[in-house]
Amino acid sequence: MRIFDWHCDSIIDNVMFFDQTLAKNDGQVDLPRLQAGGAFVQLFALFGFHEPRGYKGHADDPYQGKLYTPWEHVLVQYDVFCREMKNFSDKIALATCVSDILENEKMGKISALLSLEGGIPTEGKMERIDALYDMGVRLITLTWNYETPFGFPNSKDPDIMSRGLKPFGIEAIEHMNEKGILIDVSHLSDGGFYDVAKYSKKPFIASHSCCRALCDHPRCMTDDMLKTIGDAGGVVGVNFYSYFLNEGCEYTSIDDVVRHAKHIADKAGIEALAFGSDFDGIQGSILEFEDYAGMPRILQAMEKHFTSAQMELICRENSMRIFRDVVG
Repeated sequence: MRIFDWHCDSIIDNVMFFDQTLAKNDGQVDLPRLQAGGAFVQLFALFGFHEPRGYKGHADDPYQGKLYTPWEHVLVQYDVFCREMKNFSDKIALATCVSDILENEKMGKISALLSLEGGIPTEGKMERIDALYDMGVRLITLTWNYETPFGFPNSKDPDIMSRGLKPFGIEAIEHMNEKGILIDVSHLSDGGFYDVAKYSKKPFIASHSCCRALCDHPRCMTDDMLKTIGDAGGVVGVNFYSYFLNEGCEYTSIDDVVRHAKHIADKAGIEALAFGSDFDGIQGSILEFEDYAGMPRILQAMEKHFTSAQMELICRENSMRIFRDVVG
């Protein structure tokens, strides 16, 4: 089965910071690994830094020698992404709608989707959301680990965790619904989560999250949150980070991934279960399956608990459904 994966950090963490390419690298995602693992769609995150940053990629790139604002750095990341798509256009291509994904599949190409992780670069400007859409971004993760114009991050501080969306966040929810941009609640505070559920008129997603009932970490979803996402027609992409799967553990086992997948299916419904690996953002974990090429090992383990029809939903159809419903 071919896989729709909702999150990786490979452009910013691997291609840019470690002076490598998607052709082959030392991270967890490159084209040979994507092909070996059965990739159908891979979402690549552009990252919203909270402070000015320099460029750490290719020495001969024109971006060296200056600090970039968070928004400027997103534009640099986008340029690097476009370079990778151009250089390897025979194997992978940007998709901005369902028809693009299906056309890429006919041509034997993996589809690359774009997201923004962390809303700081928007600076509370609706025109930035429009600009991101024009670049091909079809999902925005409202926060990372910092406060953004949208709202507040998950936190061990009960006060921060209870805070909801800011006024711009509420306006942006409506705008993103109208525009056709998926709203991602991974990393968001609990209060912000329930505001998204209240204000969004379209299904929303937890692109790379796990289950708090199985691992008591504030980044994970409670059972009620899982049910809320399922009831709204959304999906939850199970994250492969060991600390979200098994509290205090540095090792990600296949059994732990399956355990969380089963819990998501039980609480949110089988039609809400998907993959959100967080590859190249989870270097702190030792993975039993090593990298994207090990994805078939996870599928083989899951097939002991899910029917072939259910596996098709998990791997592909659940994600295609919500992408079609929200993006078109």
